[in-house]
Amino acid sequence: MTDPTAPNLLGGIISLRTSVGDGLNDEELTRLLCQEALPSEDGLYLRVPMRGSN
Repeated sequence: MTDPTAPNLLGGIISLRTSVGDGLNDEELTRLLCQEALPSEDGLYLRVPMRGSN
C-alpha cells in the first residue's frame, strides 16, 4: 500500500506548472520537468517525444 502523504509524480508536475505559470510553453516545461528530481511513481514515467524521431 502506498503512503498517501508521500509526494507523487502528478502532484510534482502540477506544483511545478503552477509555480512557473504561463512563463513557459509546453516544450519548455517538459525540458524543465526532465531536469527536476520528481518523485517516482510505480509504473509511471515521463515520456518525452524527440523531434525528428519516429
